[in-house]
This record gives sequence, structure tokens and C-alpha cells, in this order.
Amino acid sequence: MRERQTRQQVRLKHFRMLHPGEIDHEVEPGHLLHPPAPIWDTPTLTACESLYNRYVRSEGDGAIPDHAFCDLPRWVFLEYLVQRRDILLFGSNDPGLTQLEPIVLSQNVYGWNLPRYYAFSNSIDAIFHAILDIHRLKELDCTTKSTMATRCTDPIGNEQWGFYFGIDYRALPHAPWRSGTVYLYRRADFPSDFHTVPYLTHRPILPLAKLHVNPWDWPLLDQVHGVDIVAQTERQKDTFRGYPWSEDARIHPHQWRRPLVSQVRTYLDTYYADSIDLSGLGRRMGISSFSLLRMFRAHVGLSPLEYQTQQRITQAKRLLLSGRPIAQVAAETGFCDQTHLTRHFRRIVGMTPGHYLRAQESPIRHL
Repeated sequence: MRERQTRQQVRLKHFRMLHPGEIDHEVEPGHLLHPPAPIWDTPTLTACESLYNRYVRSEGDGAIPDHAFCDLPRWVFLEYLVQRRDILLFGSNDPGLTQLEPIVLSQNVYGWNLPRYYAFSNSIDAIFHAILDIHRLKELDCTTKSTMATRCTDPIGNEQWGFYFGIDYRALPHAPWRSGTVYLYRRADFPSDFHTVPYLTHRPILPLAKLHVNPWDWPLLDQVHGVDIVAQTERQKDTFRGYPWSEDARIHPHQWRRPLVSQVRTYLDTYYADSIDLSGLGRRMGISSFSLLRMFRAHVGLSPLEYQTQQRITQAKRLLLSGRPIAQVAAETGFCDQTHLTRHFRRIVGMTPGHYLRAQESPIRHL
């Protein structure tokens, strides 16, 4: 009996091997994602410096605890390490890596299909590789991703990172995200040209520390494209001009749903404290509750309920800082009681509301 070919096997039949830099001039910069830039004010730098000195500089090889961050976004701290402390990053689903291992970074660029030691010089790539659930993608027969990270110039001449993140459009409704780990490495352990040449060493590259990350720690979670990988590879056989072809409905078959998702987000942002019924919300949008759930999860990375909980915690922080009692904050943000608020607050922020308030009174105040 003839075995059915996987989409990965179909795609590999049409691979076009490229030389490094071959497609740089054909990429459409306007279709790349530009993450928010950290604001390096005094409180942010003070918080980052404190964490660096306590957990990274000491080279303890341990995990930086969740409660250490308070309101400091993890990606901002990682950018501080890359930009100001000569640290490189590696993201993984594995929470127990003891040393960096050679990996294959790409399959269709000459040279990059060989195993090599590699680490990222930006937080966006590192967190993406930490939270993308590789095992779930394999279960769904969607083992391939389509990504790009490049330096580009904005209209006023400033250099910035441009990114494109795509995974198989069939996997996106399943939200294949999970908690992961970002490992921190000394840049000095790599040669200056490690990005462009294979680098193998008999000396192990050991992490200085590691950092637990959740999907909501990644600022581009709602900007991942659902891609028909086979259709994209077919087009790459002839040209990369205009890559990543974000407006092509054949390559990105579900892009038309984003305006509808935006309406649902606006509704949840406005009525975050209300009890949301998916059936009623689906009727309001003209679709079934099941379609709403899959569509929202595909484009936002979280279910509507998870997204609403995130919004409630954001509002709870604001109310706590304004001096409201914890029990009152719980009532105003839609939680059943103070215990309910505390459980979700600890899960998302890494500490209880009481500890959060005490952290704000610390001499080193996090943002």
C-alpha cells in the first residue's frame, strides 16, 4: 500500500537551496513585525541591573525566580542583557539543559543546514523558540515553521529588527504554545563570526542562568501568521520578491479573520469585569462559539477566557496601586473573591497581591 506523504515530505520535494543574503534585497520590510523598543529610563535600568547582579553575574547556573520581576517585562530584561551586558540567548522547551548543543537552524540556506552552536542576539527570537510547542506541532503533522529575523531601516533612517513568524495554519487554532526556558550565555564564549560560519568546539558552553517564560511574556504572540507552508514553498521556487507575502490569501488563508478578532478583543477589553458567555459573544459576532474560540486562539494565542483574565490582572494592578483594598479590587475586576484574584495573580505575576504592593515600596522599585 502506498503511504500517504506528510506535508513536510511534500514541502521538501520543492526545496530551493539559497546562498546567505540571497533574499535580503527581496524582502518586503513593510510586512515585517517591529517589536516595541524598551524605554531605558532610570527605574527600568535599576531593576535590570539589580537582577543582573544578583542572578546572572554571580554565575549561579540557576533559574531567576518569577517573583523577581514584578512589573518588569521579561523580554525587556533579556534585551538589557543582550544590548548592555554582552549576553546571548537560547530558547528551548527543555527546562533542564546543562550545556548548549549544536542545532540545525535552517534547512534551505547553504551552510545553515549543518549542526552548529547558535544563540540569539535578541529576546524576540529566543522567547519564540522557548514557547513554541514543538511536540504539539509534531502531533499535528505540522513540524515546520517559517521565520525570519533581519536588520532593516525605518523611514527616518533608524536601524531596527524586523521579524516574521509563521506556523502551519492548521496548527494555529490549537494554540501550540507552552511555558519554556530562555538560557543566558556569555557572548565571549562564541567567536565574533559565529552567525556566519559553522562553530564546533570541544569545550562545553555552559549557561550563566536561565529564565522561565510563558506565552504571554512574548510581545508578538498575537502577530504570528498562519501559513500554508506548501504554498509558500511553491512560490519560493521562483522568487522571494515581496516575501513574506502577508497579503496573499493562498499563503495566509486566514488573514481575513483578523478584523473580526479585533472586534472581539475590543469587546473583552471593554467588558473585562463581566462574565462572558462564548455562545452569546459568538451570536454577537455572527459565528458559533466553537468557531469564535478557534479563531480567537489562532490569532491571539490565548483563549477568550485567558485573554480576559490577563486584562483583569492588568486592571487589578492599577487599582491596587491606587490604594484600593484587595477584596474590593477583586470585586471590581470580576473575580469571585480575594482568593480567586490571588490564585490568578500569583500564576500570572509570580507573586500575591500583597507581595506585589510591598515590592512597589522597595527602594528598588520595578516598573
